[in-house]
Amino acid sequence: MKKLKSILKVTGKVILSILLAILLFLGSAYLIGKQDFGSPGMLTPELSKVAFVNVNVIPMDSNYVLSNHTVLIESGIIKGIYSEAPNLNGYQIIDGKGQYLMPGLMDAHAHIFDRSDLALNLSQGVTTVRNMMGFPMHLRWKEQVENSEYPGATLFTSSPTLNMGEDTGGPFHKVLANQEEAKAAVNEAKQLGYDFMKIYDGLSKEVFEAIMEEAHKTNMRVAGHPPRSVDLNTLSTSGLTSIEHAEEVFQGMMGYKYSPEKADSIAKILAERQVYVTPSLIIYHYIKETSVKGQAFLDSIPQDYINPLIRFIGNKQLGDFVNASEEAAGYNTRKDNALSEILRIFHKNQVPLLLGTDHGPNLTVAGYILHREIEMWKQNDIPDYDILRAGTINVADAFGVANRLGTIAMNKEAQLILLKNNPLTDARNTQQLSGVFHNARWYNKDGLKALEEAGKDKSSTFSTLGRFLEHLIKK
Repeated sequence: MKKLKSILKVTGKVILSILLAILLFLGSAYLIGKQDFGSPGMLTPELSKVAFVNVNVIPMDSNYVLSNHTVLIESGIIKGIYSEAPNLNGYQIIDGKGQYLMPGLMDAHAHIFDRSDLALNLSQGVTTVRNMMGFPMHLRWKEQVENSEYPGATLFTSSPTLNMGEDTGGPFHKVLANQEEAKAAVNEAKQLGYDFMKIYDGLSKEVFEAIMEEAHKTNMRVAGHPPRSVDLNTLSTSGLTSIEHAEEVFQGMMGYKYSPEKADSIAKILAERQVYVTPSLIIYHYIKETSVKGQAFLDSIPQDYINPLIRFIGNKQLGDFVNASEEAAGYNTRKDNALSEILRIFHKNQVPLLLGTDHGPNLTVAGYILHREIEMWKQNDIPDYDILRAGTINVADAFGVANRLGTIAMNKEAQLILLKNNPLTDARNTQQLSGVFHNARWYNKDGLKALEEAGKDKSSTFSTLGRFLEHLIKK
């Protein structure tokens, strides 16, 4: 008996020590995760007065080019667009040498898990990002970019994802029990500074309607996965800003049974009621490519641009498809083709579309992945102007900021990209980047390279775990 007590005493001490070690680890991760280390500085100086000269301006309010124009910018705001150069005394002159100046690209659906992804986006001409699963860290990063404390794309961020039920898509969703909790979640998100609400497919109709009602009262937009409990008529008249993913159309609205006729009927309703849709084809295309090409596809991805924890998760996500059977690869190929056909049918019916990637999961690299999405739209014969519109003015409109972003116009923010060749003749020319103007700073070739290097400076797994823990505690 005495020996047993001694064993239990020792065992208790060991268990207590392990628990204390775990608490110490989690506590340290939490505290470190709330800090953002290693800022590269702003990389380029702020310019109070800038004149872009000898540029072909693509305003993006419609499909045309203003040849050989001058654009004047003061304190980051467009103050003049001239066919003949005015007096440029006091202006820093940037000679476009006949290149093309257009609004910066916007990724309408991303998951930013590392602050450096904002720098990486900017290095690829993506000047604005809509983050689709809000954590406390996003509010800090948003403010840092706005205050010129970090060089990166402008960040709009959703609330924590609102969902219901046991199948909630992971521990990071804010699970609601009733309408009262739904209304409280909207008001809390508004108070904390989130830009809009993110919803998920497990919501009941009553809770969805409570979210929409409270969001309308508080002037909060709502976007996300359409709840399976809500019919298309209710959904499309609810005031929902955007439906995310062609895959959600396939899975939820079509019950995993694709038909062109069904896609066409859905498209007509969404077009009539002007509900935005973010197809985000590339994220499922990665699954299809992995199931067909195996490890060779994963090896082709520049994974050093991905946060180490997110890289580990991404390899697990896609790793399940590396040795896919011929049957599974065939299904993934057919589904990939169906999602592309949904894009084509929606475009034909004039559904308002947003260019987005679902960046974050599946080993997707910030910035680069938006250009892969553009390539997929191009392969599906979407006209070049419509592709560009989906990644500029449409996104600004969906964000509720078309009065200040999305086009080149007087008194709008100068978020601009300079391209070697005309993207209106081929939207893939957005990859031929000569420079980016953002937050009153000009990033030339050297500046873009510095941004790209900053984009490689990833947080540690430990810090990232701390930020995830912070979200789990506060959501």
